[in-house]
Parts: sequence; C-alpha cells; structure tokens
Amino acid sequence: MKTLLLLLAVLLLAQPSAEAAKYTYGLLPDVFTLPGEKAYVPADRNMLNNEMKASKEVVRLGISFEKCFAKAAKNFSKGKALGLETCLGRARARYEAKVSVLESRGPGLPTCTDYRALGNQVGLIVQAVNASTFCASASGALVDGPILY
Repeated sequence: MKTLLLLLAVLLLAQPSAEAAKYTYGLLPDVFTLPGEKAYVPADRNMLNNEMKASKEVVRLGISFEKCFAKAAKNFSKGKALGLETCLGRARARYEAKVSVLESRGPGLPTCTDYRALGNQVGLIVQAVNASTFCASASGALVDGPILY
C-alpha cells in the first residue's frame, strides 16, 4: 500500500504543468549588459540552448588559457621550456571545434556574436590578468607584449 501511494504521489508531482512549459523570450533586464547595450533571449528555445552552451565554452576557454599561463610560469621558474603557445593552441582548437558543432546544430548560433572574435578577447583578458598577477616588469618575463591567438 505504501508503495502504491508513493507511486501515485510521484506521478502526480511529475505531471508537467502549463507553467513549466511556458517559454518567455525578448529583451533581458539591464543587469545582463553594460550601460547602453541590449541583450535578448531568442524566440527559438533551441537557439537559447546553443547560446548557453557556447557561453560555457567561452568560460572553459578562459579557464584553459589561465591553466596554460600558470603552467608556463611554473615551467619558467624551473628553467624549462614554457610550452605556452602549444598549450594555448590546443585550448583554442578545442574551443573552435565545440563552437563549430554548435553552429551546425539546430538553429545554430546568433549572427550578432562572433564567437571566434570572442575567443580572442578572452585570450587577451587572461593575458592582461596574468600581467597583473605576475607583476609585469621591465624585463617582461612572460608578459612581453600580447600573444595573438
């Protein structure tokens, strides 16, 4: 009897409601952007899913780039070859492959965002953070001008 009641309770709670199926799209609140900019949730739910996955890939790219710089700094401290360009290249190639998959899936990605250019911006931001983290010096150890991704 307990099993039957539990099963009925689960079935009743698992029923999809009209509220759960609702999808709202349009202009997002200002908290999503910088002053003067606008951000939108697309009318196509699949495009939103692709955008969210692409956003996660941008973050993963930044993390991968940071790991590359940290490893290169450690290698430098041990007198080893940096291996920075190779590491950054691998991270960028993985990112490019994932963005290409998202572009080809379903409705793709919105044309208002150039995800490859965004990858370049992430690389420059991470490099700038590392310049502050490792305190750029006149000798330019590891921060001697931008590396173009």
